[in-house]
Amino acid sequence: RMASSTLDSLQGVVPSEWLDPARRLHESSLVVVVMHPKPVCIGHCLMFPKQRCARLQDSDPDHLGACGMLLPKIKRALRMATGYRCYGILMHSGEIAGQDVQQLHFDIMPTSKVKQSFRIDWDPKKEGEAGNQDRRLRTKAAEMIIRGLRSAMGLAHLTGWGSLVYETDKILCELVQIPVAVGHCIISPKTLSPDLEDCSIEDCGACTWMLPKLAKAFEISTGRKDFFVSVLNGPDAGQNFPHLTFQLVPFSPRNQKPVEVYTMSSVTYKAHQISQLQSAIRHVMSEDIISNALHVAATPMESSWSQAPLHPVVNRAGISSPFVDRARSQHPNLEAWAGKTPSRQEQRAPANKGLGVRTTTFSAAGQSIIGGDDRLRALTLGRTF
Repeated sequence: RMASSTLDSLQGVVPSEWLDPARRLHESSLVVVVMHPKPVCIGHCLMFPKQRCARLQDSDPDHLGACGMLLPKIKRALRMATGYRCYGILMHSGEIAGQDVQQLHFDIMPTSKVKQSFRIDWDPKKEGEAGNQDRRLRTKAAEMIIRGLRSAMGLAHLTGWGSLVYETDKILCELVQIPVAVGHCIISPKTLSPDLEDCSIEDCGACTWMLPKLAKAFEISTGRKDFFVSVLNGPDAGQNFPHLTFQLVPFSPRNQKPVEVYTMSSVTYKAHQISQLQSAIRHVMSEDIISNALHVAATPMESSWSQAPLHPVVNRAGISSPFVDRARSQHPNLEAWAGKTPSRQEQRAPANKGLGVRTTTFSAAGQSIIGGDDRLRALTLGRTF
């Protein structure tokens, strides 16, 4: 009854197709997933919280966290039903950012290199190519932004941690070093997660849980109320390095849009296609209940990354989270640790053969909590070999 009344509150707020049970893929006490009424590709769907909320900064972090915890499962189910391995998860909050429905929602769009369903222009003003040093975030500017954000969140200001804004035991929030807009930042899990299917539901939920808190802090400290959120999953979707990042781009009403999103195609669903996708979603969800109870993986998982790229680069949007300078002004306590030799236990840690690196968890200081890898450790400290 609670679920029904909550959906009733969205009557007249969202298009009637969003509330049509025939288009519904999944429903929980907090979240609804439906087939998009005007899909750009097979598998295009919408995820939105049942709580009525138009803006990111006004939403309940727990409801956004519930959306994030569903993302790995939804992506896996869509892959099994459609065959697509790469996805773009996008959110527009605010009129300037391109929001067209007054209810916060995620667009989940499968894509491929052969048939792209969307394209993101990270430089619509054509100000320069990737790596333009004039766009690099300066240390003093970063400190001012971080000071304002942490103050708005009721946190003390910390010095000596470079672009780090916020940290929990699961996630890091950092400013992008070559931003597309002032305040452009990323939220990423500490555990190396190349694909949504590699990311734990807790880590993914923690990332989306942080989004409204960060947006509210931006509104308080800078007055910006419009935001664009993106998660690019897989090389064909624009992910340049095998580690997930949730990007948050604040929009200023005084400037041209720093990001433009274009849809490349459109499709029309047939009744049996909707039925097949619904069956696939329910199949994965039911098997997850069994696998969680038995502590085994009942549903096969597959990453969009078969191997690590040979020449990973940081593009203008700073998508490659591990390459973001996390401690350019290194804390004195890090100096001895940064040059230490890996312990025998770290040397014996099992390697992830598919990626060529160990699955490692890092603290904000770059310290290895589980396992260790010289290259990742150096990248976490903002250094490269």
